[in-house]
Amino acid sequence: MPSYRRPNRCSIFDPYAAYVLDRWKEGIHEGQQIFEEIQAQGFKGSARMVRRFLQTLRGNRRPLADPAPPSAAEQFSAKAVVWLFIRASTDLTEEEQKNLQFL
Repeated sequence: MPSYRRPNRCSIFDPYAAYVLDRWKEGIHEGQQIFEEIQAQGFKGSARMVRRFLQTLRGNRRPLADPAPPSAAEQFSAKAVVWLFIRASTDLTEEEQKNLQFL
């Protein structure tokens, strides 16, 4: 049985993809602006096609800032907190007693 390979299909957007990616890296993320720029270069596709390409780039972005450091209360696991509450206070170390008071 002969194998059938679908030929690679080119999109009318393909010749402009590198330019759009360069503009994205330069910090230009406004779809309408990029659409108008490539339209001036001869792009005959729709603004929607450009927005879909930009959406994939937005999905690949990483957060710009590190998340906030954990609060003091978040340093305790649920298991550790329960253990502090169920143990007799006489069995707790001084630090554990301070943590229990904090909670």
